[in-house]
Amino acid sequence: MQFADGKQAKGKTLGISRELDLGLVKVIDAGDWPFVPLWPQKEVDVKDWYIAFTYPAKLLGSTRPEMKIAEMRRFFRNTLWMDVEQPEWTGGGALVNKHGYVVGVHLRRSQFGGFLYTRLGQPDLQPHLDRMLKSEVFGAWPAGSEPILGLAGKPTLDGFELAALVADSAAAKAGSNRATVSLASTRNRSSVLTTCSSRSRKKMQGRK
Repeated sequence: MQFADGKQAKGKTLGISRELDLGLVKVIDAGDWPFVPLWPQKEVDVKDWYIAFTYPAKLLGSTRPEMKIAEMRRFFRNTLWMDVEQPEWTGGGALVNKHGYVVGVHLRRSQFGGFLYTRLGQPDLQPHLDRMLKSEVFGAWPAGSEPILGLAGKPTLDGFELAALVADSAAAKAGSNRATVSLASTRNRSSVLTTCSSRSRKKMQGRK
């Protein structure tokens, strides 16, 4: 894990709430680590202004987020629709209100323009946090935010026939190729996809 000041620490991945497209990582190194508190209220102010932290599509060790002043177009249930744009992006940037609290985390781009954020109001978020602290992986991915594996193919009677593999994708980094997919599909049809999915949780590339 790397913090904004460049310091690094060891971490341990815990649970994942697919419904919120949110994962939990625990810092295991001792130290006084900086943090931004979560918004303790359920309500959000549609007419207020916010600061959106956005990341580029390619992340390097020294990459820092850009800060943009954002207005809220509207919100629905667990999603905040913000007036933020960036051509190339990676999800996961924080949305902070004027009081200094995190109210959302970047989910994806809306098909109507702007970015969508998962709302992080403490009362509604707490049940998800409780389950993630127990290392549970639960829920279903919101449409359009599923992990991008970076492979294409078709199902066969023996498992999965790989047709294409995207360079620098989660599948490529997992060491997938035609031979490994064929072998894995014969032994366990889900093993390669499970491996790639777990790798892709760490890197959610933005979609144009």
